[in-house]
Amino acid sequence: MAEEEDIISTLPDAILCHILSFLETNYADATSVLSKRWNHLWRSVHTLRFITQDDVPKDIREDDDIEDWVDSDVVPECLSLHLRTCNLFKLSGLQDELMLARYVLKNARVLQTMKIWNNGQLEIKRILFSAPKASSVCKLMVYND
Repeated sequence: MAEEEDIISTLPDAILCHILSFLETNYADATSVLSKRWNHLWRSVHTLRFITQDDVPKDIREDDDIEDWVDSDVVPECLSLHLRTCNLFKLSGLQDELMLARYVLKNARVLQTMKIWNNGQLEIKRILFSAPKASSVCKLMVYND
């Protein structure tokens, strides 16, 4: 039986990143095990889609001390230079979820849109609208479920 050709791997990185941007972030991150080429590819996507705090990739969140990454001087390149859209679903107002949203706003220099769907916590909107933003063009939208 002839070996099948891997057509998807012949696509340019820009197209693969575009495809990955439609996946929830935890699934895009999981593609890093496919090969060396895919190892860091998900970090160049322009859209991150978080559903719950468990979906935040391990190299962005620190389980031991969450404050370390929130105030870190080192920001992942995927966040600071590539991220244009960030969607956070099912935000319940937990402190770590708010810290993630504030971290993205504070460090994503080319962020154009951040959409947040929360579980009726009206205070989230007030907190995030007053948070510092690295991108002067970022449009922040908060929806209550």
